Amino acid sequence: MADERNREIVDRWLINKATEQLSSDQQDLGALYERACRYVNIGELENAIGDLNTAVQLIDVEKEQEPKVLFLAMRAETQELLGDRESAVNDYTEIISLGDPEAGVFFRRAYCYRELGAYQDALIDLDVYLDKEPSDAIAFYNRGLVYLALDEITEALRDFDETVRLDAKLDDARRNRGVCQYQLGNYSAAIKDLEVIIKTHPDDLIALYFRGVSYARTGELQRAADDFTQAINLGDQTYNLLIERGTVFRALGETSKSLADIEAAVALDPDESIGYMQRAEVYLALGATANAVDDYSECLLLDPENVDALISRVGVYFELGLFKEAISDFDNVVRIDSERGLVYSMRALAYSELRQFDEAIADFGKAIALIPDDYKPVYERGNLYAELGEHNSAIADFTESLNRTQDMTTQASILLDRGRSYSKLDMSNNTSDVHYLALEDFREALRLDGPPDTLHLSDLEIPALLLAMSEPPPGSITSWFKGKLNRLMGK
Repeated sequence: MADERNREIVDRWLINKATEQLSSDQQDLGALYERACRYVNIGELENAIGDLNTAVQLIDVEKEQEPKVLFLAMRAETQELLGDRESAVNDYTEIISLGDPEAGVFFRRAYCYRELGAYQDALIDLDVYLDKEPSDAIAFYNRGLVYLALDEITEALRDFDETVRLDAKLDDARRNRGVCQYQLGNYSAAIKDLEVIIKTHPDDLIALYFRGVSYARTGELQRAADDFTQAINLGDQTYNLLIERGTVFRALGETSKSLADIEAAVALDPDESIGYMQRAEVYLALGATANAVDDYSECLLLDPENVDALISRVGVYFELGLFKEAISDFDNVVRIDSERGLVYSMRALAYSELRQFDEAIADFGKAIALIPDDYKPVYERGNLYAELGEHNSAIADFTESLNRTQDMTTQASILLDRGRSYSKLDMSNNTSDVHYLALEDFREALRLDGPPDTLHLSDLEIPALLLAMSEPPPGSITSWFKGKLNRLMGK
């Protein structure tokens, strides 16, 4: 403290000496520079700017370029201390225009550009600087921050990598590298970097948060909860942190803790939609479907374009049998994003429940066109056709859906349904062919998946299913079918 006081005494004495000099020669650049430096030392920045302005004006009159760079540089640095970065940029730009600037001028202007949010300009200057100074870790770090602000995460990661390579002690660079790894989905790499930070800085809230969310994404839920709790205990009871811990508690089955965290988050920021979305999920886990619907609705009031909330509310409406409401939500989803094939498929199911079959078939058609490799829309349309008694159309859809899946259990289900439709076809002139086709489908279904634990088959299907359990002998399929039935009935 005494040393600081002594330095201030010296600075003020030198200010007085420079002032005496200027009283006899107002154009003494040396005295103006000296007094400006001493004003900066004692924090009287506005006085320093006044002297520097006077010096620059004098130099402009005399056309002396060499001292002008010195005064412009000092004025720019003083303006930065005052927070006037626009004026600092102007001075750095003038220095550059005078020709042959030092590399550091580009670095300082880049810093000002970054603080002003002029990120592309900052990148240009940092590129120039790093061409001249390729081993400057701080410059790579600053460029990484610019890329991070531009959401160019891969480029930011590259620069933070280089920063750590050049100077492994720069913890801020390592922390930001961990954050980038998280944002790119490289959770294990993120955890590795953030562990280094937390080991030396156990109260680093950013590192705790991002290690926590990285643990959560890798399924290490208890570790995630521990990191979030440590951050909260350190006083970081923020909205995002409470939401994340609440989500982890729900995944751990600790629904009461989850609800408490998410309610605390909603209380912190009742105008943020995600809290209502997450609380609705907790209510569903607790079986409080009415509360879940209310929260999804509140979320949608705040964020009407939230497709996830619309689809989640639809799921509850389906569970409650509220198909008209479900269709209304599907209509909104389609309005927002008309390319979601599964939405058309789900809306078709809702139309089916309301017996609006034409609309259902039309929606299935849209779903099939949008997701041509998915078996489900074709299969569901086939089931609808079967329900309507249009078995030829049903069989065509079942056949197509078989071509779209390689899963044997799924294929078995489709074969059973196609067998049902074959058994119900009105083909009086070739009844034996119909029986044979049904029989073949049932037999193949059993081969793929074994006898199902629970089957609800019509009277026509039961004998075909039983017959499918043995190989038919040569000869007439009809006579064999009748003989088998007689034996089954004990005749």
